[in-house]
Amino acid sequence: MTFAQISSSLNTLLWDTSLTTLPRWQAWCIQMLRILIATGRDIADGMLTLRAMGLVYTTLLSLVPLLAVSFSVLKGFGVHNQVEPMLLSMLEPLGQKGIELTEKIIGFVDNVNVRVLGGLSLVFLFYTVISLMTKIEQSLNSTWRIRGGRNFIQRITEYLSVVMIGPILIFTGVGLTASISTSAVGNALASMEGFGMLVYYAGRLASFMLIVDALTFIYMLVPNTRVKLMSAFTGATVAALLWKLNGKLFALFVAGSTNYSAIYSSFAVVIIFMIWLYLSWLILLIGATVSFYHQNPERTSSRHQLLRLSTRLREKIGLLVMLRIGQ
Repeated sequence: MTFAQISSSLNTLLWDTSLTTLPRWQAWCIQMLRILIATGRDIADGMLTLRAMGLVYTTLLSLVPLLAVSFSVLKGFGVHNQVEPMLLSMLEPLGQKGIELTEKIIGFVDNVNVRVLGGLSLVFLFYTVISLMTKIEQSLNSTWRIRGGRNFIQRITEYLSVVMIGPILIFTGVGLTASISTSAVGNALASMEGFGMLVYYAGRLASFMLIVDALTFIYMLVPNTRVKLMSAFTGATVAALLWKLNGKLFALFVAGSTNYSAIYSSFAVVIIFMIWLYLSWLILLIGATVSFYHQNPERTSSRHQLLRLSTRLREKIGLLVMLRIGQ
């Protein structure tokens, strides 16, 4: 068989096969292949990368105000000291530069005293946080092909609830996982022969599931549409796997990036942090794209994409329709 014949057979199997006539596992495999191909097509189109770049810019402007607001909320619950360990964990792929960056961010956050801020400064602080959430919503809405967003009142109430309640839920889950791993029962199981690796992998699995749960929450809440739980969970699982893989690969990249330090000197940590932010946002958008195609499988085929006509072509079609009606 020639390459053209093989390609035609694969296209027929992938796009023209009815999934209802196949066994469940075969239908699932073909559906996931369709979703991955459609997601790859969107990445190649370039819009996902552009949205990720825009989110990097907004994040750099909003990171310190966001942490300052979350820090103030967590301080009321007495768990604000866990902000630094969380940042260290998130920036772990950056290696030593992640530690330096965490110290700088925490230093900035400590210098932001919400109590002594004036009214205008406090409004600007919350506006910066809401602008970041708005940018995330717009990016996810674009992924879901949604043009209209939430109104201003909805954004204020829902975004602030996420900013204030989200950190409490995250640190509760992280604290619960840490307490289980350091408890007497956990230490006893870890010391038993054969159970040490089991406890280790259980902790890794719990950490992974926390990421999946957080991403599922984002994919269901942020887009201005109804997202099914299974679709959000599927996209979150793919994004969490890519997040873990990105962490491993980025750690190797940072370990061999001595040339960046030689070229950019003290700016190297900022450059590397921006690259890491870009990849993280791109992974978030890829997961959202997988969720979209999982919920709308009919949109995976390029033959079913929306046809956009130019103004000149629309006028020509309109004149032809009028001509046919006149005839």
